[in-house]
Formats: sequence, C-alpha cells, structure tokens
Amino acid sequence: MAKVIDIKNYQTDRVAHAFLEFYLSLFKNGELDSLATFDSKEQMAEINHFLELAPQVPNDQLIEKLVEARSTELTGLTNNIIAAEPAVTELTSSNAWHDWYKQLIKKIAVRTPGGSWNKYGTR
Repeated sequence: MAKVIDIKNYQTDRVAHAFLEFYLSLFKNGELDSLATFDSKEQMAEINHFLELAPQVPNDQLIEKLVEARSTELTGLTNNIIAAEPAVTELTSSNAWHDWYKQLIKKIAVRTPGGSWNKYGTR
C-alpha cells in the first residue's frame, strides 16, 4: 500500500507539516504554477481562496486554520502528488519540498518546448 500524507494530523506527520509550510511559502511568493499540474479538481483554487481571505497571523496559526477549513482539498492535492511522485512521502522538511519542486520545474521545462526556462532552471 502506498504511503499517505496525513494532513489532518500535521502536528505529528512531519511530511504533512513540511508540505504545509512549503505550500504557504509558494503561495506567498506566487510560485504555485508548477504545483498546479497536480490539481485535477480545482483544489488549489479553494485552498488559495481561503489563504487570500485569511487574517495575517503567524504560520503555525495559519496552518491550523487552513487545515480546519481545507483539509479535504489539501488531502486531495497531496494524494495527486503522491500518485505521480511517490518519493514525496519521504520529504520531512520544507527545504526538501523546495528541492523537489526545483526538480519538478526542470522536468516541466524539459517537456515544454519553447518555454522561457534556461538550462539553469531560471528564467
């Protein structure tokens, strides 16, 4: 059986907590484009809508509110990511997620002829 990322229990699931920190970072920096390749059911629109309206609070409080409000969408998104990239179930830090994301962007750039990415993975 494939591993899962237990969003609802992010306090004890290190991978889930790292994913949530990673997602918030991408959201705040407007860098969610490549992650959207895993969003088959518009889950990210719901997650992002919540984040746009959320009060400005520290990340730990924001994560708690986000999981309360959007755990279904977050679980669906992480399940889609795991289906395509099973190794993410081993990513226990936000930095590890960011490293994975850089590799994902490179893969997408290779598959996208005429893209604006150079060989260094930057624009």
